[in-house]
Amino acid sequence: MKLFDWFFMRVGVTADSARFVNRAVAEYVLETDQVADYMVADNDNAHIWIKVIFDPATHVLLGVQMQSKRDFTEMFNMMAVALNHQVTLEDLAFSDMMFEPHANTPLNFLSDVALRALDENEARS
Repeated sequence: MKLFDWFFMRVGVTADSARFVNRAVAEYVLETDQVADYMVADNDNAHIWIKVIFDPATHVLLGVQMQSKRDFTEMFNMMAVALNHQVTLEDLAFSDMMFEPHANTPLNFLSDVALRALDENEARS
């Protein structure tokens, strides 16, 4: 959905909707930029807020939410496929993603949020 200059994207369940049906979930939010600061030309950098919702025991991805001023629809099509195939955070974290210095960071934001979610989930256990 686009609202003014912002794109809001969601696929899968939200943490609240999962809890409403008594499903145990964990969530992690990452705020980051699409491109590393040292590679940005002409302020062409998308700031991203991304949240992953997952099963804390199995790490199966249950939902993803994102907000940015850049359209990441193609990433959310990929996340819809991932949810349909019950991809885990480990699968997402170690997936081979395209890297091009002027387009993203060496660690894609989807891999980054998955790694950080795993780390935080491990710290809570």
